[in-house]
Amino acid sequence: MTCCQNTRLQRQRNMSQSTNDLLDRLFQEWYYLGGAVLLAERDSFAQARCPEQVIAESTAHCRESGRLTWVALDWLLRHVEQVDEQRLLQETRTRGDLAVLGVLCDAARLKRPHEKFERIISQRSRMVKLFMISLNVSAYLVSSGLGVTSILKTRESLAAIRTRRPLTLAPPMPEKL
Repeated sequence: MTCCQNTRLQRQRNMSQSTNDLLDRLFQEWYYLGGAVLLAERDSFAQARCPEQVIAESTAHCRESGRLTWVALDWLLRHVEQVDEQRLLQETRTRGDLAVLGVLCDAARLKRPHEKFERIISQRSRMVKLFMISLNVSAYLVSSGLGVTSILKTRESLAAIRTRRPLTLAPPMPEKL
């Protein structure tokens, strides 16, 4: 085995170990939030964050762990009334995966219809559309040769639309020749 292969294997082991540690921490938090999760041992020092943060971070790792997906889905079904929708969407935008949140809420809605699931799904869809518009506008500005200032002004304008704040008009875009 060469030095490069040995280093690559060591990195993979370290990544695998850190992922396992992260999943273990999330399962501890789900346990303390009342989630249906079995633990080999409980960490007496572990403290659960608010449900929105745990759900959001879980969405970032559900693709790696089917068990985590089922625990999060089960908790949502049993405790949807405790969820602050706006905070959940904000936390998921920051540290999670909006697509996974949409799948979880859609699956939960099928099992137990609830207005919060409907609102989260509709707001998530609107956020994804705005994000895609933002990416398209940024790509257009970059391909047009406009500077970073124009891109930032455009992003500020999109954020103002999203939060319904008054817009400050950006300078007009030059026409492409």
